[in-house]
Amino acid sequence: MVNPQKHLTNYLWKLLKRYANIKLYKKQLEILEEWKAPNRIETLNKGATFFKLVDASFKRTMLLELCLFVSEKEQINIFDWLNKAKIHSKSLNPTRSNRNAKLGKSRLKVKNNEYQRIIEKHIIELSRHNNIIINLVAHRDKIFTHYDSLYFNNPGSVYKKYAIDNSELDDLMKTIEKILSEQHSYLFASALPSFKVPSYSNVNMILAYTRAFIRIREDKKLIVDKGFKPVNYLKEIYQIQKRYNDI
Repeated sequence: MVNPQKHLTNYLWKLLKRYANIKLYKKQLEILEEWKAPNRIETLNKGATFFKLVDASFKRTMLLELCLFVSEKEQINIFDWLNKAKIHSKSLNPTRSNRNAKLGKSRLKVKNNEYQRIIEKHIIELSRHNNIIINLVAHRDKIFTHYDSLYFNNPGSVYKKYAIDNSELDDLMKTIEKILSEQHSYLFASALPSFKVPSYSNVNMILAYTRAFIRIREDKKLIVDKGFKPVNYLKEIYQIQKRYNDI
């Protein structure tokens, strides 16, 4: 490998960005689940077909992307990165923060044998999630990217035989995040920015605005006393509906 430090740091950065997208999908799914509560489900029902499609598409995409991320069958995956990092550990020049920075440098070099042990520990931690990884690969191979004849007529049986347990999924993602955060610190000499999704840029905002308008339409005092006409704000929707009905 020519210039392994450049190659592996770029590789790690791409993995970080891919994982951030996986986390983004997961967050949107969690928000949609919260809106299924009895006191909020009405909002989802306003666009029931759309939100069902969103839920199914996001879930499928998240599981497929996570499978690609951890499957050793893939050319690019986190196991591949860790194995290559172990082989070229000397070239990576890992450092850690100096707790006694007042006495000197803010970063200290991590010895090669110690860094290799850290990588081995990360590989072992990931391998402990082998059960959920096997099930993710099965979903990809049998219904996501290929149609296995055994499951074509009954795709639901895949979910029974290769169940995706939410707690196992969460644990796997926590391990991935821990490994990425630590490796980012060693190789980029800084803490990893949060994977949290800003509240103003997720599906929650769409549903919150929808719910607010539903409440406005039901506010008789606002409509009768103030003369507010919600229908004026729905003209575009009616025009779109008419256009589709005419097709």
